[in-house]
Order: sequence, then structure tokens, then C-alpha cells
Amino acid sequence: MTVLASKTFMDQSTVLLIADIILLIVGIYLIANSRKTKETGKVSEVILPPEDQKMIKSMKDFAVFIAGREIVLAIVCIAYGVIGLLIRFTALPYVIHFATLVILLLAFLWFTNEVQSGKRKY
Repeated sequence: MTVLASKTFMDQSTVLLIADIILLIVGIYLIANSRKTKETGKVSEVILPPEDQKMIKSMKDFAVFIAGREIVLAIVCIAYGVIGLLIRFTALPYVIHFATLVILLLAFLWFTNEVQSGKRKY
């Protein structure tokens, strides 16, 4: 039996717990990154690859534009992580976790659309 097929390796609950923690950390990173973006006027390569940054005419304006949107995505990531952790350790129903997952996916799609819109605008 392979390690991946073994039930003792990681069950579904453990994988979801890890995902919750990772998204919580990502949300915290995005908040810090947003503050840095606003202060320096430079956009992280995580948000916009260097080849796309070369297409931006006014990086300072784009940085201000994207920083606020990055905060929104960060809040959604943090909320997803916190709600996921609460569900694991309290009696909250799993349907709430599914709803926050849908909201997270919609926020991610919205954010990527905003990045594309900002690239065209700036």
C-alpha cells in the first residue's frame, strides 16, 4: 500500500485544516504586502509578474489601485481560515465552510479581474 493510499497518512479533515491555516497565513501576508505596496509604490511579483509590470505606464497609480483590492482579498482569506478553524473546534455546521469557500473563489476571481483591469487602465 502506498503512503498516499494509507488512511493514516492524512485524512480529509487534516487536509482541510492545513488549507485553513495556509489561507489564514496568505491573508496576513496579503495585508502586509498591501501596506508595503502603498508605501513603496511597487507591486510584488506575487501579484503581478515582472513581464506584466513592464507593461504598466504608471506603477505608482497601479500600486494604489491594487493595494485596496488586495486588502479585500486578504480579509476574505483570513475569514475563510478563521471560520474553517472555528468549524473544526466548535459545533458550527460545515455548510458555513462551503459558503465561505464559494465566497473565497468569487473573491479570487474578482481580484484577478481587477488586476487585469488595472493593467489595461494604468
